[in-house]
Amino acid sequence: PAREIETAIRRWRGELRPEAAAADATRYRAAGERVREVLWDPLDLPVADDRLVLMVPAGAIHLVNFSALPLRSGSFLAEADVLIHYLSSERELVTGRRGATSPEVLVVGGAELEPAGAAPDAASARADGCDPLAHLDIPPLPGSLREARRVASIFRAGRGAQRPVTELIEDSATKAAFKEQAPGKTVVHVATHGFFVADECSGQSDVASPLRLSGLAFSGTDRDTGDAILLAEEVAALDLRAAQWVVLSGCDTGLGQIEVDEGILGLRRAFHIAGAGTLVMSLWPVEDRSAETFMAALYDARWNDGRSTSAAMRAGYRAALAAARREHGEPHPLYWAPFIASGDWR
Repeated sequence: PAREIETAIRRWRGELRPEAAAADATRYRAAGERVREVLWDPLDLPVADDRLVLMVPAGAIHLVNFSALPLRSGSFLAEADVLIHYLSSERELVTGRRGATSPEVLVVGGAELEPAGAAPDAASARADGCDPLAHLDIPPLPGSLREARRVASIFRAGRGAQRPVTELIEDSATKAAFKEQAPGKTVVHVATHGFFVADECSGQSDVASPLRLSGLAFSGTDRDTGDAILLAEEVAALDLRAAQWVVLSGCDTGLGQIEVDEGILGLRRAFHIAGAGTLVMSLWPVEDRSAETFMAALYDARWNDGRSTSAAMRAGYRAALAAARREHGEPHPLYWAPFIASGDWR
């Protein structure tokens, strides 16, 4: 029953918080095992020979990273002989594969967003009504600069053909520059804050569009929807049909408003509309060092070793998981498994 599944997922996601991870990782394991019991175990799939499992989620299942679910053996699905990948719809099964050309890369990181000023009062609200972004908290992300430079270095030093890389870092990582540079790129890596805010305008006549409730932060001085915030609805208007991969390395970039039969309306829907082939995104907050480890293994497996997207994701999980075991002992998925990939799995 859907209610039983939703309850299990809600409890599982409740354990994906820093305070919960610090308190007792065994609580996560119990909650994760319950999700596995209601979603994965009934499939009764033999796991061998890198079996490929393609998921078309519905409802709250959009918020589950199956690779992070614990097994009875004490390991995780990410360590099993299975490849898990997500599709937004069954149509993606027959979508033509993108050409495997030498990638032209755009890397964004180290955005320098001006500190927020005083919170606006009701009298200073925007003229077009309620502004759900008015109180958005976007602290600095120092690790994103290090991650962006590491990703760029992987492409520049990679094996095979030369791979041109455009870097938008620190004060050059503006919204305007991204909108200009992203079209035509084969790989787009964005290491910055992602956000999804609940619709604070609900119940009013000017309820915000779901694609205006999520976005990405860039360098700039305007913390409203001016030069610093790229909303999902603006992403949807871009031409990203050349993009084989779009990687959104920030917190909550895979979240959005869940609609029955529509999926999640947010950044993931916007990049799909824009034409991106594969989208790598996060389902909960991202820890800087873990993200850097994951991304380095992900890109090396995909663009140097030539593995499929689904196999490269598993390589990223395993690298981040090994690092989490060294640092934390009990490897809570909060630290190693926020990312999933949707779209072309090949």
